[in-house]
Amino acid sequence: MASTIDSTLGGDLTTEGSSVDKANLKAALDAAIADIEGLQDGDAGTEALPSLSYSGDLDTGGYWPAANQFGISTAAKLTALFSGGGDNYLSFAGGATPVVSVAGADANVTLDFNAKGTGAIRLDAATSVIRTQAGATMAIIGAQSGGTNLFNIFDATAPTSNPSGGGYLYVESGALKYRGSSGTITTIANA
Repeated sequence: MASTIDSTLGGDLTTEGSSVDKANLKAALDAAIADIEGLQDGDAGTEALPSLSYSGDLDTGGYWPAANQFGISTAAKLTALFSGGGDNYLSFAGGATPVVSVAGADANVTLDFNAKGTGAIRLDAATSVIRTQAGATMAIIGAQSGGTNLFNIFDATAPTSNPSGGGYLYVESGALKYRGSSGTITTIANA
């Protein structure tokens, strides 16, 4: 690269009548090229010193923690991690409770939280939907059927074994039931 820059910068450079120091310009271009080549050559960076950062904030930016991963570091702490392999994952770290929001002018934006599999919690302007791992709707929380602040539990297949240290709350054929750890099934409300 240096020979290309040397041959390109042959002679004096001027800008609007003032002379530019060729040596200083060459040094600046060499440094910029080294930064770019460092990224291309795999300068992975670290959580404390990410390889993609701003000059005034060197401990905040992006880096490569491992193969097929991209980390985002804020104040020298891993804030988010994207991992490949066909699926992308976002993991939050750092101790504080993460806040995920959708910005924009449209008030009807839906936000889905999917576990590894098909289970999900879906949030939109009116309701929250909780789904099973197989994708079936378990419950809807929110405004529905003319009501507000409702918790609608969908019919389930009754459990066939006893839970340990707790109980199962479920709806069977429209009736709200509870199965305790000893196997007793109590109908709380008929259909």
